[in-house]
Amino acid sequence: MAFRLGLGIVIAVDILMRLLDVREHYTDDGIWPRNAAMVDFGKYPWLWSLHYLNGSLLFNTGLLIVTALSGLWLASGRSNRWATLITWVLVSSVQHRTPGLNMGADTLLLVLLFWNFFLPSSTLTSDKQFSAPTTGWPQRALLLQVCLMYWSTALFKSHPVWRSDYSAVEFALGIESFQAYLGPEALRFPSLLKVLTCSTIVLEELGPIVALLGSRFWIARTAAAISFMAFHLLGLGLTMRLGIFPWVCAVAWLPFLPAQFWDRVAHHFGRLARHPQVDTCSQQLPLRQWYRLPNPLVISCLLYVSWWNLSVLYTKPLAKIFPEMLRTPGHWLGIAQNWQFFAPRPATRDGWYVAKAKTSDGREFDPLHGGGPVTWNKPVQGVAKEFKNSRWHKYLHSTFLGRRQSQVDEYARYITREWNQSHTSKIESLELYYMLQDHFHPEDGIRPIKVYPSSGLNSEGKALFQGDIRWEAEQADQKQPVKK
Repeated sequence: MAFRLGLGIVIAVDILMRLLDVREHYTDDGIWPRNAAMVDFGKYPWLWSLHYLNGSLLFNTGLLIVTALSGLWLASGRSNRWATLITWVLVSSVQHRTPGLNMGADTLLLVLLFWNFFLPSSTLTSDKQFSAPTTGWPQRALLLQVCLMYWSTALFKSHPVWRSDYSAVEFALGIESFQAYLGPEALRFPSLLKVLTCSTIVLEELGPIVALLGSRFWIARTAAAISFMAFHLLGLGLTMRLGIFPWVCAVAWLPFLPAQFWDRVAHHFGRLARHPQVDTCSQQLPLRQWYRLPNPLVISCLLYVSWWNLSVLYTKPLAKIFPEMLRTPGHWLGIAQNWQFFAPRPATRDGWYVAKAKTSDGREFDPLHGGGPVTWNKPVQGVAKEFKNSRWHKYLHSTFLGRRQSQVDEYARYITREWNQSHTSKIESLELYYMLQDHFHPEDGIRPIKVYPSSGLNSEGKALFQGDIRWEAEQADQKQPVKK
């Protein structure tokens, strides 16, 4: 079916893009070598990875290629459960190797793979089984899981910039390191952005309800699904650098398209687009093909992820009822989820890195910018160009925002190692700065925040960065409770 085809292709393309940085992101010569990764593995055993077996470039390149091929196997629609299981293992392995690279799209990918395991095997274009959300519990669970994501993220958006000022989209697009294509142009229309902020909340709260209507309302269901696809691919995809996130979300909405939609596609584009006229979900499958097992298991998993989302939304009242011990299976199965996208307000702290290195003869230079002189000025080419791609941006951005001392230390070692291996003048000492600009507090200007060497750790194990005066207030603002 189209969903399986899209899911497999997105996985394959994602892995091929990761291959461009395989040495930097997955080997012992990169930003997160195995000795650092194994520390986290000791604390969180569900962060297992096949990539821990070897830190060489050849091994990790081969493993990524195998993972991409598994995505194509999944897309082919053959041996769905075996293809899904093997793809899930390999994709989980990639994500666990360097968790700092992961985005919301990666969480959603694993969740979709989990629910796809329970779906009946079918041919590539068999979308008849999605003619209504009541054709079977595996289908219901998949549809409800997608809806849970949007309802959760809508509830998380409780800050006045979403609910009264309607300035959230403007703040989100103002994060320069995220800007892509039409982002800067969109900021020229603040009134339109207010409308888009309000429209986003309405779409996330009411859109899933429309998408779950019965087959009698197939036009409304089709409009809802296509609206979400347009929202992600055109709205987000053309204005922000979000990696594969818009594409994964678009794939997640393919199962909502009803059979009547595919009938009309087939009518206009020929037999290749036509789905089989047999509803594969209503067929009685033999016991070995999971005819009886999915329903109680799928219902249990659906209740589990529903309770998980509620516990994330309402942490204090539900913490005792859903303790960490009950979360462990979710981590192992890849269905641990937190859909706090741009919530409770967009994280407006943005910036880029500057390194100040010294050689034995006292020369100072910036190894991050070709060995040129250290400058604190804003990059002429723009902040977004400071990051090679969305994976690099996610890793380095979250390293600062999350105060992750181990990632900062390993990144500084990586910078030093890379320079010393290719230059005769060796780095003797290195200081690393994050040039912070907070769009929520423009009065602060651009401030260099020293991140390496750090000033130690706080009581929660977070790095103390000299000069970051608003970090504590920012954390409190981002953790404000969901309004009931």
